[in-house]
Amino acid sequence: MADPGRDLDAFMRVGMDVVIQLDLSQKWGSRFKTAVCGWRKPVDILVNRPMSGERLVPLRDGQRTVIRFVCDGYALAFSTKIDNFDKIGDNPCCRVGWPREFAMVSFRQFERIKVAIPCEIAVGEESFQGEIRDISVGGCGVHSACYIPEGKTIQLAFEMPHGVALDHVGAVVCNARRLENGGAFAGCELEKGQANVESEIATLIRTAALDQPNRGTSPDQRVLIIDANEGNASALRSSFEERGWYAFTAPATIDGLWQLRTLQPGLLIVNQDQQDLPGLDVARLVKSTKGLESLPVLVYGSEGAGLDKKATDVGARGYFGQPFVPSQICDAAAACIAGDAKPEGDPNGGDGGQ
Repeated sequence: MADPGRDLDAFMRVGMDVVIQLDLSQKWGSRFKTAVCGWRKPVDILVNRPMSGERLVPLRDGQRTVIRFVCDGYALAFSTKIDNFDKIGDNPCCRVGWPREFAMVSFRQFERIKVAIPCEIAVGEESFQGEIRDISVGGCGVHSACYIPEGKTIQLAFEMPHGVALDHVGAVVCNARRLENGGAFAGCELEKGQANVESEIATLIRTAALDQPNRGTSPDQRVLIIDANEGNASALRSSFEERGWYAFTAPATIDGLWQLRTLQPGLLIVNQDQQDLPGLDVARLVKSTKGLESLPVLVYGSEGAGLDKKATDVGARGYFGQPFVPSQICDAAAACIAGDAKPEGDPNGGDGGQ
């Protein structure tokens, strides 16, 4: 969630690496590394035109995009559009609109999570297979059959659990030891300036998609809750977990949309009172996105005339007003998954409260 005391430009630096994601209608839109050239607050941001190999990536005026970067222990992201591209000509830079909102997720510096990711390790001209056993924004632990001495620079290639392939990931071995089973361990520090790598790892850590109890879980047992109100989100998560679900929470909408693609839950629940994007707008966006049309969405929040009908109009399966009753929302979620009739927010009328 954005820090109300700090604006976006407090985290930006001229020349800093960022990742620009295009083709947002696709499950995994194309992502390219680029850099910030400058900005005019609150008008636009100037970035280098992204390259694919030796060619400029084709862009179009008004094209939707997401820009992400890591700075000062935060993963930041915002959605925007390519601005005035038709007037760029041969200019090596392009402009994107200054965002109204941005998502900012803090993570403990170099927080590690356990993983089991097959990888290819290249040491000079030699390459061999290995497995990444833990990973953080700053480094990773790699097991392989070959011993790699400390101080060696290596290149890693692997596919993230959410389907993004990372190639030519530079790292330096800082801790090396031989294992009793004949294999070897290499504790590696990732080289600086790999914006796409940092961004993907920060996203993975935030979503905790690789928690062992959740791997292989049926999507029908996974629910994503988007709510900046920590008390509401915690109460809902606890209620779902008591029923055997795996519940994940996101404090901001952009952060939630990352997790939506990563976790592929069977149900989305969102608070109408989100400051960055109201719940009904989130539901409308999700239901109009290719591949997400059938995802059940429930919205809850403050009372308001006609909100239950508005929820139905945008494709949500129900609206729940005050008072906030987690068990009622859980019942409706179970009915959605079971294929029962569309649940009503409030059996006694009104806008979804009891």
